[in-house]
Amino acid sequence: STVSADILWKGDFEANDLSQWTTTLNQKTGQRANITVVESPVEQGAHAAQLVVHPDDLWPNGHDRVELHQDGKRTQEGQTTYFSWYFEVPKDITLHEEIGYWETWGSYQQSMAFYVDNAKNGGTQIGFRTNWPASVEHWSAPLAVGVWHQIAMEILWTHSAADGRVSVWFDGAPVVDHVAAQTKPNDSNLFVQVGYHRDASQPSVDTIFIDDAREGTTLDDVLDKPRVVDAGSETMDPIVDASTADGTGSVAPADGGGANARGGGMAESADALVSNSGSAGGESTSSPGSDRTAEPPAPATSDGGCGCRFVGEARAPGWSWVSLLLAVVTGRRRHGRPGGKWGRVRKPQSFRTAPLSPHLPRCEDDRTIATR
Repeated sequence: STVSADILWKGDFEANDLSQWTTTLNQKTGQRANITVVESPVEQGAHAAQLVVHPDDLWPNGHDRVELHQDGKRTQEGQTTYFSWYFEVPKDITLHEEIGYWETWGSYQQSMAFYVDNAKNGGTQIGFRTNWPASVEHWSAPLAVGVWHQIAMEILWTHSAADGRVSVWFDGAPVVDHVAAQTKPNDSNLFVQVGYHRDASQPSVDTIFIDDAREGTTLDDVLDKPRVVDAGSETMDPIVDASTADGTGSVAPADGGGANARGGGMAESADALVSNSGSAGGESTSSPGSDRTAEPPAPATSDGGCGCRFVGEARAPGWSWVSLLLAVVTGRRRHGRPGGKWGRVRKPQSFRTAPLSPHLPRCEDDRTIATR
């Protein structure tokens, strides 16, 4: 497929092979193919990759892994990476597995990672951590299986733990807001690997699908908008709707979801979009970004006072007694054309173009986890 001028690299398998990627890890074990290009499921286009990890897919260091590898284009000191990819986990996971991470060349020091795990109350959990100068988990949420999800990242690479920044969007919504971290463990450039990675051989055989990976020069190059929300009979502009039926603030796909729905299927949980801001010691800290465009604080939620959901306010036009009187006298509505529809949802700024708010909600349960 064609790569635009602003997209530095694309890995969408539309050539019906793996040639877009730098290399693979354990593409085959003996005569068994662990990484194949498939026609279903796909997130876009006609092809995606299927990766299957087995107990005997061992790397020389003893790690159990099947992965796609891509060298980062802009990972030198002071540079910023914009990167995203789609993945689908077809069934619930029963053990801890990394599904995507950045690591240094030569010294192989992992900078940050996404991972899935079996949730304590059943189902599958997804999480994100940075590793330097200490390992800190910044976000976790239930993961809906059998549907496509997009992870998008903005990373400022630096040796300085005070100056490095990482932001993450999940299915189009911001979940990690410019947390501070030492993003470069050393002077080496970094690469990204997606698929399955385990520290040692595990008995389960697990599958993951990958599609539409991108690296660009701006967030717009890599971050897709949430699904269009249809309000009544009128087609609305793309927005994030906080008034979905499940009350989570996740975006309902216009086509009702499905295995190939873009970003459809965040697990139904009030904690599905939790962003834990943490410094390198695991201490809670306010998010940097005082020089960014200010936005109003997030509205109150009914989540017991934590305020951990990202919410976009769907507002109907308000009436004052003066407006009501004028409407009675003139027979005209303040909002909409005569005969128009009441309660049209106003269009907030798109997450793709609006800077992250310094008032994103926080939870006070940041925790430090052992370096893996």
